[in-house]
Amino acid sequence: MVLLILSFVLLVASCQALPVTDAQGKYASAHVIQPKHMTTDEYVQSVIDFWTEEKFHQAKSPWELYPNMFNNSEIRRQKLDDSHFDKNTPAFAVNPVLGASDWNLKAPAGGYGRPTTGKVFWNLGNNHYGMCSASVIVSDNRDLLVTAAHCIFDPSQGGFLVNHNWVFVPGYIHGQRPYGTFPVRSMTTFNGWTNSNDWNYDIGYVLVFQVNGRHVQDVVGAQGIGFNFGRNELIFSFRYPLNLDGGEVMQYCHALSGGHQAGSGYHGQQLYCDMTGGSSGGPWLQVFNIQSGTGYVTSINSFLLSGQTNTMHGPYFGEDARSLYDSTKT
Repeated sequence: MVLLILSFVLLVASCQALPVTDAQGKYASAHVIQPKHMTTDEYVQSVIDFWTEEKFHQAKSPWELYPNMFNNSEIRRQKLDDSHFDKNTPAFAVNPVLGASDWNLKAPAGGYGRPTTGKVFWNLGNNHYGMCSASVIVSDNRDLLVTAAHCIFDPSQGGFLVNHNWVFVPGYIHGQRPYGTFPVRSMTTFNGWTNSNDWNYDIGYVLVFQVNGRHVQDVVGAQGIGFNFGRNELIFSFRYPLNLDGGEVMQYCHALSGGHQAGSGYHGQQLYCDMTGGSSGGPWLQVFNIQSGTGYVTSINSFLLSGQTNTMHGPYFGEDARSLYDSTKT
C-alpha cells in the first residue's frame, strides 16, 4: 500500500537546522538560529509579522504539493514484536490545565473544540507554505506542543524546520488568530524518525517562544498527556483536515481506536474518522471531558494508507514517548 503523509515538510537548503543528538543517541533536536542583529522580542515579532491571512490560505498538505514523494515512504514490515506494546507497563498521566482565555467564546468542532488545538504553518520558499495540526500539552515550561515528527523534520533533507517561520496558531479559524501566534524556539523528535523514517516514532515535541511575556499554556490552557494507556478505547481527535471547510475550521471525530493494517512492524493504532491532509499532528484524546474540553493526549494523527478510506493511523505513546516528553517538559 502507498503511504500518504498528511503534511509536507520541505527544507529550504539555505536555512537548514541540522539535528543535535542527545548523549544516549535516542533523540534529535534543533534550536532556532536567531539573527545576531535582533533581540529575541524583535525576532519573535518578525516571524509573527511574516504571516498574513493570504499566506495561511495558501498553505497546503504534502500530497497536494509533491505526490510523487509518497512512493518512497514505507512502514517497516518485520514480524510483530509484542514487547513494543508496553502491555505490562503501568499507565502514567499528567493532568490538563485550564488557561486564561474564555473558551466558550469560540468552541468549534461540535462545541467540543478548544484552542489548545491549532494549526501550524511554515515557509516552504518560493511562495509555498506547509501546514499541520498540533496541540498544547501540559509542561513545567508552559510552552510545549505535541505534533507529528513529519511536521517538524524532513528526512530527505536531514534537518529541522526551526528556521522556516514555523508558527503555532491556537484556535485558528478562517485565517484569524483569536489567541495569538507563537513562533517555534526548538524542536525534538526520535532518531528513529530522523535516521530511518520509522512511523512508530512520528512524534514531535515543540517549544514555542513566549509572546508579549505570556506562555501559550497560560493563554489557552493545555491538554493532559498519557502514556501506556489502554488500546481499543474511545478517542476524541481534533484537527484541521482539508476535506472539511478547506482546513479553515477545527474539526473533530470520536471513535474506538483499534488494530491496523499497516504492516506487522508498525505498533500504532488506527481510528475510523473522515480525515485527510492537514490533520497530521492533531491530538488523540482519551478520558475526554466534553464539559471542559480536556483529556489526555495518547497519540496524534500520523498517516493514511491508500485504499483505506476514513482510517487514520497514530503512533502509540509508550515509554519511549514518555522519555522524550520528560526531556522537553522542563
